[in-house]
Amino acid sequence: MKDLLPFIATVFGIAIGVALVVILIAQYSKRVGFVLVRIVLTTAAVWSLCTSWMWFYAMATYLSLPVLFLGITLLIYSIKKMGWLLFNKISAGILIAAAMCNLACYLWWFQ
Repeated sequence: MKDLLPFIATVFGIAIGVALVVILIAQYSKRVGFVLVRIVLTTAAVWSLCTSWMWFYAMATYLSLPVLFLGITLLIYSIKKMGWLLFNKISAGILIAAAMCNLACYLWWFQ
């Protein structure tokens, strides 16, 4: 586990950095920023849903979980800035499905 700590810190750092960059771009350029938020949010939501079953393999957890947190962060920001639009509802549904699948796999793997 000690050998994986730098990798885990790097992956979570990249996810936090992407979230901060996207939010800063959205603050200064409304039109381009909200398109970028939607693209990154959709990509994060779909990635986390597609990789949520990989919790069966402990290594893939470190690739799925940061993206799930990135998607949730951008969804909260998107709802705060744009309201509860259809796009945000769909993204929320995908992220909830990914979180439920992650939880089920986690409980099965680590019980």
